[in-house]
Amino acid sequence: MPVTRVSFAVTLDGAALPTVASVGTYGGGPSIALVPVEGWRGAPRPQGVSLYDNASDPSRSEFVPAGSVEIRVSPGEYHVVYRMSEGDSSFTSEWPVAEEARLATLTIDGESETVSLDVPRARVLLTTTLAGAPLPASNQCAWGRSPEIVLARDGFTSRHSLCVGDALGTERRVREAIEVWLLPGTVTLRYRYDLYRFTSRAIDPEWPHARETELLSGVSITDGVTVAIDVPRARFSVAATLAGGALPSVPRMFRSENVELAVHDATGRIFSLPLYEESLDGATWEPADPPSAWVLPGQFTVRYGGSWFIREDEWPPYAAPLDVTVEVLDDTVVAVDVPRVRITASVRLADDPSPCENWAARPAVSIGSMRVLAPSLDEPGPSTRWIVPGTYVVRYSGGGCGDGAPEWPQGGTVLDEALEVRADRTLEYVIPRVRVHLTTTLRGAPLQALPAEPGEWFSYSQSPLLVLRSADPNGFSTWHLPLYSKEGVRLEPIGERDVVLMPGTYSVTYAGSREGTFDADWPHGYGTVVEAFDATSDTTVAVDVGGTRVRATVTLGGREGRADIDESLLAIETLRPDDSAGPSLVVVQSPGEPRASVEAWWMPGTYSLLALTHREPWPALPTPLGCWVIPEH
Repeated sequence: MPVTRVSFAVTLDGAALPTVASVGTYGGGPSIALVPVEGWRGAPRPQGVSLYDNASDPSRSEFVPAGSVEIRVSPGEYHVVYRMSEGDSSFTSEWPVAEEARLATLTIDGESETVSLDVPRARVLLTTTLAGAPLPASNQCAWGRSPEIVLARDGFTSRHSLCVGDALGTERRVREAIEVWLLPGTVTLRYRYDLYRFTSRAIDPEWPHARETELLSGVSITDGVTVAIDVPRARFSVAATLAGGALPSVPRMFRSENVELAVHDATGRIFSLPLYEESLDGATWEPADPPSAWVLPGQFTVRYGGSWFIREDEWPPYAAPLDVTVEVLDDTVVAVDVPRVRITASVRLADDPSPCENWAARPAVSIGSMRVLAPSLDEPGPSTRWIVPGTYVVRYSGGGCGDGAPEWPQGGTVLDEALEVRADRTLEYVIPRVRVHLTTTLRGAPLQALPAEPGEWFSYSQSPLLVLRSADPNGFSTWHLPLYSKEGVRLEPIGERDVVLMPGTYSVTYAGSREGTFDADWPHGYGTVVEAFDATSDTTVAVDVGGTRVRATVTLGGREGRADIDESLLAIETLRPDDSAGPSLVVVQSPGEPRASVEAWWMPGTYSLLALTHREPWPALPTPLGCWVIPEH
């Protein structure tokens, strides 16, 4: 593993770094980091190195520059990334604010390098108005999340809150003018105010709702420039009806419950409008008159957000799309009708009508967001609900049913890709099942019990696993089967088991454990152990987990690992068949166990190697080391 020491000689706008007085707040000050141009999937993001000594110490009266900053990396191509928080007010008097900014790209080679790095800056005045008028009173700052002005370009983001508080958080104030140091360049200005939900009789925020929306592009940031930002707005109001009629009054509800319309723009859901308000006497909830909010002018889609589990005799309880799209350029009242039809649905096993125990997490069929649970002792079914007319995907999802109750298939699948619901309907879903008997061996031998620490917690995810996957493209889940369980002071193997599944074709994948308990015999990594088996009827499947014995030799700069290197990790990324599961990190050299080589079992396949290190002389960043191709034994 080659190592390069990179020393940075940093200047600020061409001058030596200034000593900075502490003003009672701290956050680490300005920092730089080296980020690989070709990032490694799943690797932790490199932390920045502060440009000041003891920059996180609140007791200091001043902060002194650290001088030369050194970062250890392996040779390669890196972005030099600068970070400086707006909230770190001890340093904002001198340093440009940037959530993250790429200052340079370096190709690093050799044992040591010195890099001169200048952080440029421009003093900028940002002035903000709201629909051409001054910003609203400061009491608006106390309501929810603060609106933000975001400056962005490729490799650079800087966020500036329009509401700020004092160090104790006891006072909030509006910032109509923000004087700040920024990095020079051309940026896009965006606005963000993302509250998601609010109650209309609370303080009505005057800020328009938006996820992160562009206001200006091609804005030049130079020293002494004033950037005038006007945030436009329009009033978005809803006149709602239920199935063509007026909204009914409903009994008093908990404050967290309501009937909502969800408003989306091109970025997604930006806020929800509650359709009810508490009456003045508190006895009932009355329709809001009308619910409304400020928005940035643009095009919006309105969806039904559900009734939060209340008034199911009146309202559909489940979220659903509505055919309502509107362009709002000025104050607008949008008529929204929530239609409804009645669905009566039931689900049962094909060969056993027995009910489940009274478990909440039992098997179910979902019609859109509507869940039809398997029959139980208390709820034998069928289920009847209001639902918004439309086209729905119907899914089955397995679950527990209780001891002594019928076994429902695990996993899940799509039963109907396009169920049309335009009028009242009665539906019944019959779920077939098959029983699969799995036998597992390790390189042809029965599984052996292992010792366990008394009192130590052991969960199924710590065990080597078998993962069942359906070949059905509509199958949307997998089932993880642990090969060990803890019994007292022993880990007992599960060499045989019965699995109840939907009929179909399945594969079996082995997933290695990260626990050292299994290192001696069980392989690391992932690999398919049964390509496909047919489960259209009850069957038996034999699974044998093999592996290849691999010896890994670890060197540093061409030399073998030293005995005093006790804070290093060598990790392996498994290229899984299912990328959505993410990478797997398998440690082969761990803290406190310095070793020049490691021998272990591995599943055949292709692996990416990564060094995760902490202390010198190892690289201080995650370091890609290439690939392993492990053949069949």
